Amino acid sequence: MKMALSINVAQAIVLLVAATLLGVSQAKTVVVGGDEKWRSGFNYTEWAFQSNPLYINDKLVFKYQPPSASSSAVDLYWMPDLYSYMSCDFSRAKLLADGTKGSGEGFTVALDQWRPYYFASGPSNGLNCKDGMKKKMALTINVAQAIVLLVAASLLGVSQAKTVVVGGNKKWRSGFNYTAWAFQNNPFYINDKLVFKYGAPSKSSSAVDVYRMPDLYSYMKCDFSRAKLLANAKQGSGVGFTVALDQWRPYYFACGQSHGLYCKHGMKFFAVPSPRWFK
Repeated sequence: MKMALSINVAQAIVLLVAATLLGVSQAKTVVVGGDEKWRSGFNYTEWAFQSNPLYINDKLVFKYQPPSASSSAVDLYWMPDLYSYMSCDFSRAKLLADGTKGSGEGFTVALDQWRPYYFASGPSNGLNCKDGMKKKMALTINVAQAIVLLVAASLLGVSQAKTVVVGGNKKWRSGFNYTAWAFQNNPFYINDKLVFKYGAPSKSSSAVDVYRMPDLYSYMKCDFSRAKLLANAKQGSGVGFTVALDQWRPYYFACGQSHGLYCKHGMKFFAVPSPRWFK
């Protein structure tokens, strides 16, 4: 579930130039979940990371059995954005395939645009989604476009990088929803800097810290067993503790105090910095 995407511009150009020789004739067809197919009780986010990269014109096949006395109903929704995906909010989701369309050859989705694709199963009021039956951000790449954009990006440099205080005037503290804050302050770009400001623990304020979570699963579960401590309770005073978003990859941040209780109550967020040609 790791496989955080990090691209050196020069390397990416070389790789993408090589990729243009392959054309679209080698587009692959992938059965979602492999032998597990599309069912409840399986972690599709982890499977998606292991199955990347995916490219434009690749096809995903969702195979599942229709509901019966021995199997529960599943279906397939397209989630409109990352927030809906993360929260398993189906209020604006689009039904792609109902419970009967996954039998036989399965239901096929073509990744025919350069954009993120978010998939989830909606039955049981989103319970399947919350239990892991969702597929994370299959970001497809149009090779020719990417070459042009990456070349343009190399001309921009890092001079336009911005510095953002996490939480704004609320800074980094318990009792504030940083996931909502992060969505409101998107987009972030490569080489932007995040500043975590917080006071040292005292009689009037509790201790906080900053951890980097290793992957989306750890972030969602507030599981700190493999997390890395970036800043202890004393490193946020004064000018604060700065983290540079210097790679094209997801960054997951959380507070580890009170055995992860602060994290579970909203003291966490993630940032996915984009190259500046996304502007």
